[in-house]
Amino acid sequence: MATAESKILEKIDDNFLVCTVCSERYRNAKILPCLHSFCEQCIDKLVQKSGGKNIPCPVCRRIHDLPEGAGSVQSNVFLNELVVLLGKRDKKTNEVQTCEGCQRDPMTTHCIDCAIGLCDGCISTHKRLPSTKSHNLMSRQTYQAAKSADIATVQPPVYCSHHPGNQLELHCDTCDIPICVACAALNHKLTEHNCRYLKDAASQYATDLIKVTDILAEKEKEAKESKENVLQMTELLENRFSEQEYKLNVHIETVVAEITAKIRKNGEALLHEMNNVFSERKQNLHAQLKELEIAESDMKHARDFATHLMNYGNAAQLMSAKKGMTSQIDELLKLKTKQHPAEDDYMEFQSNDDFCETKTLGEILHNKCIFEIKDVSKYYRIGDDVSITIATTGGTGVNCMTLKQKIQSEMKTPFNTTEEMKVTDNKDGTCSLTYQAKVEGVHELTVLVNNKSVQGSPVKINVIPKRRLMGNYSGSGLSQLNYHESVLITREGNVLVCDSGNKLLQLLTLDGKHKRMIQFTGFNKSFYPCFAAESQD
Repeated sequence: MATAESKILEKIDDNFLVCTVCSERYRNAKILPCLHSFCEQCIDKLVQKSGGKNIPCPVCRRIHDLPEGAGSVQSNVFLNELVVLLGKRDKKTNEVQTCEGCQRDPMTTHCIDCAIGLCDGCISTHKRLPSTKSHNLMSRQTYQAAKSADIATVQPPVYCSHHPGNQLELHCDTCDIPICVACAALNHKLTEHNCRYLKDAASQYATDLIKVTDILAEKEKEAKESKENVLQMTELLENRFSEQEYKLNVHIETVVAEITAKIRKNGEALLHEMNNVFSERKQNLHAQLKELEIAESDMKHARDFATHLMNYGNAAQLMSAKKGMTSQIDELLKLKTKQHPAEDDYMEFQSNDDFCETKTLGEILHNKCIFEIKDVSKYYRIGDDVSITIATTGGTGVNCMTLKQKIQSEMKTPFNTTEEMKVTDNKDGTCSLTYQAKVEGVHELTVLVNNKSVQGSPVKINVIPKRRLMGNYSGSGLSQLNYHESVLITREGNVLVCDSGNKLLQLLTLDGKHKRMIQFTGFNKSFYPCFAAESQD
């Protein structure tokens, strides 16, 4: 029966320990700041190819500056230790059971520091040597049991690069690196640096890393969902393109007998325009898709690496990778993974019924636009031209000629009769609807474009008498007026009265109720307002 260790190692070997450049098991793995690892010789080739200043990561294509060349790339201690374990696992069964010292007697003891199995005779020699007498020895049975339970407990210790004989036992929080006791005494003194046991630092960082990997998992899920939405929108766009392309081709064939050459020429131009819109949108969606795929891949890789490191790495390996891994994870957490598709699928071919007049089969609509009513006054006098402007917002929409043809309007009078509205092209992207007011009262204007009601429709328009009093203003609203010289109706439907006797302006409603008063005081000379006017700005 396979042990837990062998299952773990087989899983890691298949998915985790193969260099993506040479497609072989790592040989002295080096880890880039983006957390992707490669063989040392593969990185050397990349550095030589780029001139030694910077290299692109073969996986994510990020550019990494290497001012000191390949030597500045950090070794991936975790991966290298796993490669060693896998190498030993791959040996034949009889070789594993035989002493790796004399290659003759049965193996009875395992040296954790040397990562080899020895017989009783070799162990005696091993204990007498000054360089190995302090090594951690474990019986073969105990070693196998410990390795099956927790592989990290039987991995060889990591030694200090500055003091090769010393194990990394401490962590300098000030410098954020693992150190040995000699380093603490010489270069990381307690009076200037904060140091603690490596296991304590690793335990705290592992706790923090668990929280971060949970967040990464959620963001990875968001990126995956966004990617699926983009794929779905791409498919919708392609379907819409096919439908509208077919619609356009059908229309081309319908009128081709009448003026074949002109129709085909115009049709090809429209197809080219539609293809350009389709290609641009699809390219934007593919670019967004690629970005989300990279984000998803980077987050999965970082999470897998962190998870393997936490589950199978020891404290020294965990803290050796902390600085680079923390920096990369921080960058990944900043990525915007919850996105809407960068483009929509709106694309429509609108046909024209009369090719001879318009000189075109139709037009390609690719921006959603909203038609709205503008420039409407609440009050018009009998005999005045009631003028309403129709404009578009939210996109380029259709041209004025097409808009004029597709407008449907209806002016309903207070007597429930319908009056005809005149449509005029303003030559500025808008159209005007005009009607001469004939009867007093509230009129209702309804406007449709493409059989759809425009924004602001229906709109109510109040037609007032040409000349005469609009109402009785003898009530309380005007009781304080002394000598009114000017009266006007504002665009909002209020009455503005200029009173020179009291030196004020008074604003009232149409039925004579007071709204506001402006008193003129503080002038050097006598001031008597005589006229009132409303700005047209």
